[in-house]
Amino acid sequence: MKKIIYLCSITLLLNNTFLLAQSQTFNLVSAEADINKGKTGNKEDLLTKYLQIAANNLTSNNKNLTLKLNWFALNNMDSAKKYDDANYLRSRWQRNGQFIFAGGMDKDSKFNSIQAGFNYNLLNLRDTTEFHYFNYYGKALKEIGIIKGKEMKNFISPITASLKVQLDKIIKDQYQKKENDQLKAEIYSAIKSFPNHPTIDELIKVAQKNLNTCIAESDAMGISNLSANLSDFTANLMLDKALNMYTLSFGKQSIAFDFFVDAELIKKIVTAIDTDIQNDQLLQNEYKAVSLTDADKKIQKQYRDLVDYVTRQPILTFGYNYTYGTGSVKPSHVLGLQGLWGLNKIGSKKTNELSISLSDTITNIQSAQITSVNRNIGAFQAGINTVLLMNNKISLMELNMAVENDLLFTKALAGESKNKFSFNSTFRVRLPNSPWLKFTVKYDVKKANFLGFLDFTYNIDSTNSPKS
Repeated sequence: MKKIIYLCSITLLLNNTFLLAQSQTFNLVSAEADINKGKTGNKEDLLTKYLQIAANNLTSNNKNLTLKLNWFALNNMDSAKKYDDANYLRSRWQRNGQFIFAGGMDKDSKFNSIQAGFNYNLLNLRDTTEFHYFNYYGKALKEIGIIKGKEMKNFISPITASLKVQLDKIIKDQYQKKENDQLKAEIYSAIKSFPNHPTIDELIKVAQKNLNTCIAESDAMGISNLSANLSDFTANLMLDKALNMYTLSFGKQSIAFDFFVDAELIKKIVTAIDTDIQNDQLLQNEYKAVSLTDADKKIQKQYRDLVDYVTRQPILTFGYNYTYGTGSVKPSHVLGLQGLWGLNKIGSKKTNELSISLSDTITNIQSAQITSVNRNIGAFQAGINTVLLMNNKISLMELNMAVENDLLFTKALAGESKNKFSFNSTFRVRLPNSPWLKFTVKYDVKKANFLGFLDFTYNIDSTNSPKS
């Protein structure tokens, strides 16, 4: 019984929390999911959310299979705790890093190299926890929740009383028939709009158990209060659902529960809530809200603007990658910086990003003239990534146009240029269920030739995290 009372108290507390339209729950994890809807293929390549598998350079003689594993994926905390706001906030450093593992194959599909490395986000302003979403509208949500809870308490008593009369009648009938397993079926048969809820199921089980005891002991007096907890919880749930439907539809409709909760009652409660909102100092100073639906719309707009703003913030990652190779693939160390910055204004329907990368590759090769030659190659690339097609704020098609300049800092081999300039064009399209197909064309200005590369990328999210 203590467990059931605890469940009731927790759920009733949650029922007094204002739910925004479109079932928006303002916690860090759901906000992160909304941010991830706006991520581009460029962003996913830069830092995977959980796990990424990619087959690169499929049309060349040096293919490789790459696995990127976000450090957050290695967090072995229980899923419920892992995505709790407090723990999610503390684990930001994990979500900023990833490990990279790869295996390379030659033209005969034989492995000729292995790679290992990492990336870490030095400047990730797109992390929702960095902006502490609740600082923007947590106070307003709490204020509306208090107002809503107060007015619900003012109107809940008649609903609870009516429900208790009906439930007492059903329980008495079951007692007289000495039925010991039909209470739930009889309740849902007699009260057509009786809501389904896990806590209601538990409360009915407790009531059935106590009813069975009364039947066994012929205790007619004992059944008088069996419906108290069930009627209290159900009345709150009914009223809360009706009010939430009202806000979900921006005041156009509400749910009716037989004769317990009707449109007229909702209208009275909403009128009382609207009056409280008009007299609330915080809601007037921040939103100038005149009603429950008006406050809802304005908070939603603020939320969408913030999501839009965070989505366009810069990212800067530092990375290191080591390659051990045989044959034509030589061992190498690569240090690199990669940046991404959204270029469009808040509210813009277009998505353009500035992408910049800077890397330094240190390797050693064999030469016909010299036994061993140390190589140090710097590479700079800058481009604009444009989303060509979106569906429900999710990027489906992108085009990246870039320039690249490679500089050889060590001695050049015979006939080799120390400066190589090229134009790059990358087209990618998202297939169903997340995979990307990416085709890159590189044009060498001096040699006037083209190179083409085909990549296949699949991003895997945790089954317990919010979907993006």
